[in-house]
Amino acid sequence: MRKKWLGIASAFALAVILAVSAKADDPIRLYVNGREIQPEVPPQLVNGRTMVPLRWVAEALGADVQWDAANRAVVVNSSYPVNKGSLPRVLENLGAWFEGVEIPVYVPAYLPGGGDLAVTEFRTTKDGYSFKVVRRDGGPVSLAEEVVSVEAAQQPFPPYPSEAQVFSATPETVEVDGRQVASYNSGTGAKWRQGDWEFVTIGGGLGEGLTLARAIIRSLPENVSPVPGAAQGKLRASRLGNPLHVTAGWTYDGRTWYTLDGRSSVEEMVKMLQSIVRLPREGTPQARYYPQIPKKITSPEMALQAYFDALFYAANLTPAQMAAAGGTVGMGEEPYRTAHGYWSKEWQAAHPYEEFLASWQGTAHVELLRLLPAGEEAGQPRFFVEVQTLEAVGEKPRLGVFYYWGFFTVTETAAGWRLTGGDLEPENLGWKLGGHQPWRGDPVAVAHVKVGSSIDSPLGEPVTQNNADGTVTVSFVDAAGQEVHQAVLVQTKDGIWRVLTWR
Repeated sequence: MRKKWLGIASAFALAVILAVSAKADDPIRLYVNGREIQPEVPPQLVNGRTMVPLRWVAEALGADVQWDAANRAVVVNSSYPVNKGSLPRVLENLGAWFEGVEIPVYVPAYLPGGGDLAVTEFRTTKDGYSFKVVRRDGGPVSLAEEVVSVEAAQQPFPPYPSEAQVFSATPETVEVDGRQVASYNSGTGAKWRQGDWEFVTIGGGLGEGLTLARAIIRSLPENVSPVPGAAQGKLRASRLGNPLHVTAGWTYDGRTWYTLDGRSSVEEMVKMLQSIVRLPREGTPQARYYPQIPKKITSPEMALQAYFDALFYAANLTPAQMAAAGGTVGMGEEPYRTAHGYWSKEWQAAHPYEEFLASWQGTAHVELLRLLPAGEEAGQPRFFVEVQTLEAVGEKPRLGVFYYWGFFTVTETAAGWRLTGGDLEPENLGWKLGGHQPWRGDPVAVAHVKVGSSIDSPLGEPVTQNNADGTVTVSFVDAAGQEVHQAVLVQTKDGIWRVLTWR
């Protein structure tokens, strides 16, 4: 397909900032809503105008771009805003929940109806997630009305057992609101395709599948993908003696499939699908600073990130310990010199390199899991750190994963920010979460981190209340007894407390 270009100066206005360098032969950088976009074909200067590829910009803004070959036209459809503030309140701050999930996260920017919404049954894996949005209306979560179920997995949603029976008969082609539809068993079921999407309807009686087909066709304009930007998908509506059930599954890359499932009307499901946006994520993974070493450390956070990035590639293992790992781990001792260099000159004088190197004996692959502001110490910025390490233990070495936490301070020098103090303490491996992030087992601590700007920011006196629906409300009150912050949390099966709502 030919690349389609959009002249920013002479077309419609978009939330795009172009960073144009002074020299015409320098690369032009493209930013959309503050995020740098790197299209396959970079922006170009053509006759004094900056030209950018339309699809990359439009899809970054949540629009669907289609090429209408018959009319030689580019069709852009965008009905819903994609900025974080446009999300339903219950989903606005959901990004932090997906820590450890490596795939993109997509959610609907539109949810039907009103009421008190909450997220329940939240589950994540490295390459998938699932949760439900429910309408509580003041009642227990267990009795709440489900609004929609959201899931990402490595396979599309399976067919109903009844689909094979309904669609085993020879179909006849009928016209439904101008569309050619395959009708099965006198309209009990219906199938048709639109682009790379398959549509399926199953009714409980004669003609009911065609009725559902008509509802989908009337809700979705022709030549418009149900989910903007999706490569392919399937939408199924069924009424089998129960309330209407509508499910849609789609993929952007052919590997990960996203699913919305609910008992809403066809019209409401189509609105949700049309509003699908990529969720902003807190703590988005970035490229590691090591082996590429920054010329200057320009912030306290960057100092700690660069320090642990170097340790991530380091390994101080004996040959026997390395054999226990099954082969070479990391880049050996070389990264430790870089890590030692991120400390202040005063600290290095008190702790020479040989001592620093010895302190990591038997350790490899130190991975930074959590970095949180923690106020100040002696006028220096202070941070809470949690790491995961690979260590060899025992006379006959065996490798295991261990977790540590600690507080570090940094200071600004002429050469950039440098570490001035801090150490790591082992987490309790006998704790019910296996030692991993034990502070997440305390609802007050979790509420404090979520509501506050740092792990030890003064929020007030915490007051907890156990609710009838199994949630816990943590309120922070000032000296006058007035509530200044509040969070509602729920404890999942693994013992971790998660925040549902806060203010």
